[in-house]
Amino acid sequence: MYKKNTILLWLLMIIICQNIYSKDSINIESFNTQTEISGKNIKVFIGDTPIFKDIDFDDTQWHVTSFPLTKKDYLYTGTNSDDILWYRIHLKFPSELPTKTIGINLGKIANIDETYINGKVIGSSGSFKNPEKNAFNKTRIYQIPTSYILPGVDNVLAIKVKNTYRADELPGQGRYYIGDYDSMKSNFLTKGYSDLIFTIVYIVLFTYFLLLYSKRTKEIENLFYSLFSLTFSIYSFCRSDIKYEIIDNILLLQKLEFGSMFLSIALLMAFIITYYKQKHKLYHYIYYVFTIICLIVLIFLKNHEVWYWLNVNIVQYTWLLPIVTIFWILLKNFRKSIDSRIMSLSFGIIALGVLHDMLYSRGIQMFRFVNFYVTSFSMFLLVAGIAVILSIRFANFMTKIEDLNQNLENKVEKRTEALTKANSTLEETLSELEEINKVAKKDMDMASAIQGHLFPKIAPDTDEWSTAYIFKPMAGVSGDLYDFYVDNNEFLGLTLLDVSGHGIASGLITMIAKTISRRNFFLNKKKSLGDIIYTINKEIIKEIDEVDNYLTGIFLRFKNNIVEYVNAGHADLIHKSETTGKVSIINKKDEDFKGWFLGISDMLARYKTLTFKVRPNDLLFIYSDCLNETKNPDGEEYGVDRILDSITNAPNTTPDKILDFIMDDFYKFTQTEELTDDMTAILIKRK
Repeated sequence: MYKKNTILLWLLMIIICQNIYSKDSINIESFNTQTEISGKNIKVFIGDTPIFKDIDFDDTQWHVTSFPLTKKDYLYTGTNSDDILWYRIHLKFPSELPTKTIGINLGKIANIDETYINGKVIGSSGSFKNPEKNAFNKTRIYQIPTSYILPGVDNVLAIKVKNTYRADELPGQGRYYIGDYDSMKSNFLTKGYSDLIFTIVYIVLFTYFLLLYSKRTKEIENLFYSLFSLTFSIYSFCRSDIKYEIIDNILLLQKLEFGSMFLSIALLMAFIITYYKQKHKLYHYIYYVFTIICLIVLIFLKNHEVWYWLNVNIVQYTWLLPIVTIFWILLKNFRKSIDSRIMSLSFGIIALGVLHDMLYSRGIQMFRFVNFYVTSFSMFLLVAGIAVILSIRFANFMTKIEDLNQNLENKVEKRTEALTKANSTLEETLSELEEINKVAKKDMDMASAIQGHLFPKIAPDTDEWSTAYIFKPMAGVSGDLYDFYVDNNEFLGLTLLDVSGHGIASGLITMIAKTISRRNFFLNKKKSLGDIIYTINKEIIKEIDEVDNYLTGIFLRFKNNIVEYVNAGHADLIHKSETTGKVSIINKKDEDFKGWFLGISDMLARYKTLTFKVRPNDLLFIYSDCLNETKNPDGEEYGVDRILDSITNAPNTTPDKILDFIMDDFYKFTQTEELTDDMTAILIKRK
C-alpha cells in the first residue's frame, strides 16, 4: 500500500512539474501540417554546459525573447563571434505519436550548431572542436525520430550555436518549422534546384558569347562578357541554398564565392570599357593586378575568418573604382546610346533590389506584394539585358551580311548597267557638272560673303574685357555662329552656336539664329539669361521646325565681374583662375545643368542659368566641337583634357597670344590644318 501511494505521489509531482514547465510551451496542434515555431517563449543563454540540452534543466532564469531577435536582444547576446549561445524552446506535441517521419527546419544558421530534442541529438552542422569545419548559412533540416517525442506533454528543443562570422546571422534571424520531414526535404530540394536555373542560363550565355568571340575575335567585349557570365554563374551557384547538397566543403565554397565575385566585378568593368570603345587608364590596370593578387591570397589562405575580415575592411572599398567607372561611362553615353539607357536602368533596378533586400532582412518590406529577396532577379535582368544588346548587335550584323550575299549578283548587274550608261553619257554629264559647279561655286561664294558681312570682324576690347577669336569654316559657308553684344563700349555678352550639318542650309540657319538671338538679347535685358534663351528657342523652332537641323550653343552675359552662363547642349565653358592657376570646367557641383538642343519642338524646355564671379586676369574659353573631336593620324581625338592642359601651359599674356598657343598645340597634335568641321574658338580675359 505504501509503495502504491509513493508511486501515485511521484506521478502527481511529475504531472505538476510538467504543467509548470509546459505553461510557456508552444503548442503543436497537429503533426499533419507544418507549424511555425513562434511566440514569446524562446529562452536564450550565453555560455556552455552539457546539461543545457536536458529536458529537466531549469531555464526559468534565462533571457526570454521571440523570433526574430531584435536589437534589444543583441544587447543581451552581444556581438562576440566566439561566444557559444544556447536556445531552448518548449514544445507541446499532440497526445498521439505521428504516423509520418517528423522533421524540423531551422533555416540558415551561421555557423556551427548542435540540435537536441529532449536531451537527444537530432542533427549537427559544422564542428565545435574545429571551427574551420563550419557550415556557414547552411539550411538545417533535421529528422526527429518518433521515439524521441513525448506525446501530449512538454518537450524541449535545445540548440547550441557558435557564430564565427558575425552576430547578426545568429539563428534567431530565421523562422523554425515542424512538420512532415519528407515534405520539408522535398520542397527544399525542389526550390534549391529551381534556383539553379539562373546559374544554368549564365553558363549558356558564357558558351554562346565565347562562340561569338571565336567567330569575331576583334570584338573582345564578347570575350569579357563571356567570362563575366562564367564567373557570375559560379557566384550565383555559391549563393544558392542547394550548394551544400552538391559540394559539402565550406572552405572551397567560400573561395569560389569570393573569387568569382572579384572576377565578375573586374570583368564587368572591362566589358563596359571595351564595349564603349573607351581607353583603359593606369588605375584600371592597377585594379586588375589587385584582383589577381586577391585571388592568389584567397587560394592559399586557409582561415576563412581572416579572409572575411580582409574582404569587409579592405577589399570591398576598392569596388568603388569599377562602380564609378561603369556609371561614368554609361552617363557619358546616356543621351546618344539606347544601350546606355538600358544598362543604366538595369543598374538602377539592381540598386533598388539591394536596398529592398537590406530592408527585408531587417523585417522592413518596401512593397507589400514582394515578400522575398529580389537581388538575384535584378542581377539576372542586368546579365540578360546585356546579352540581348549584344545578341541584337550580332543579329543585325549577320542580317547585313546575308543581305549582301543574297543581293550581291543583282547589285553587280545593276551597277554594271549603270556604269555602262554612265560611260556612254560621261562627256555630256561632265559638261553639265562643270556648269552646275560654276553656278554652285558662285552661289556658295555669294552666301559666304553675305554670312561674312553678318559676323563681327573685330573682337571686343573694352575697359573690362579683352577678347580674341578664331573662325575657320570647313567650306565657304559655316554652320558655326558667333556674335558679340557691345553697347557704348560696354561688352554685354556673346553667343556661340553650332548648327548640325554643313553647307548652305546650315549657313542660312545661322543667319536666322543670329537675328533672333541679337534682337532678344537687347530687348529683354531685365529677364534672366535662361528666360531669354527660352524665348530665342521658341522663335527658332517657329522658323526651322520643318527642317532636320538643330543647334547647340553657349550664351554668356556680363555685368561687371559677374557672368551669367547658359549651355544648350554644347561643349563646356572652361575657366582659368589667375589667382590659383587652376583650369576647370564650369558646372554645378554634382549636377549637369546643361539644357536641351535648340530648334527642336519636342525638346522645348526652360534653361538653367549658372551665375559666377571672375577676378582680374581670369580667362574664359568657349569652342565648337571641331576643336576637341578632330583626330590625329592614329585616330585619337584632341579631346577636352588636352584643351585643359593647353590652357594651363599657355603663357599669361594677351588673349591673341594665348589663343595662338592653344591652336599651335592643336595643329601639332593633329599634324594637319585640314578641318573636318567648322572651327570657332573664343577666348575672353577679364582686365
